[in-house]
Amino acid sequence: MSRAPLATSFLCLLLSALLAAPSPAVAQAGQRAGEVQRVIPAVSIERGAQQLAAAAQTPVHWEDTVATGPQGRARIRLDDASVLNVGSESSLRVLAHDPTSQRSELDLHYGRIRSRVVKLAKPGAKYEVRTPVGTAGVIGTDFYLAFLNGIALLIVFEGIVRFCNLAGQCVEVGAGQTSSIQGAAEPTAAVAVTPAASMAAAQSTEVEDLPAHGTKARGRWAAALGFAAVGVAAAIVATRGKARAQGPPGTVNRLP
Repeated sequence: MSRAPLATSFLCLLLSALLAAPSPAVAQAGQRAGEVQRVIPAVSIERGAQQLAAAAQTPVHWEDTVATGPQGRARIRLDDASVLNVGSESSLRVLAHDPTSQRSELDLHYGRIRSRVVKLAKPGAKYEVRTPVGTAGVIGTDFYLAFLNGIALLIVFEGIVRFCNLAGQCVEVGAGQTSSIQGAAEPTAAVAVTPAASMAAAQSTEVEDLPAHGTKARGRWAAALGFAAVGVAAAIVATRGKARAQGPPGTVNRLP
């Protein structure tokens, strides 16, 4: 047999193998990322064409979107022991979570989350939360991130977060500090967060201590949500005002 038919046969076999093997994206779809620990209804999980009602111990997979209603909240434990508290009226997509390589990518379409991230010690490890206007990347920390009315607001409780807009302009925000991104603008300079704004952010994503069902409970819960919303809005205004007044030149830098 000549070399040409042999080469043709080999190429055909190789092409068949490639077509038969699932693509990485397809292989990863449905891969487990963690599970729901607790929910305050109503919380749903969008998985492809399916929409599932979330409950305790419901698995969360790669590419799942966790969506909460006006009074819904969810606590999700990722498989590396990081914990996500998803606030009400929020939509969070788990793009990827690999506990072995310690690489996680989340997409906050809108709403608010609080992340308690385990220390990332492996080479190439990363934990990244994206919003439509910017990204928060961390190495082991506790932080709050909201995307509401076109503004991304970051409050850091522990550790350091690198907060970047879509153009790659970044600030480092430490514990007890806040920054925000509006549209295509640069992140504001990191400034001290007020106790009221910090408390409002924590309360707006709290899952453990919500009141029981009932008319009175709903009234107290609505009042708490109102306080949290006012506090977070005040934090955005204060952050942008302080940044304009105090922000030193060179605070914002571009990613290499």
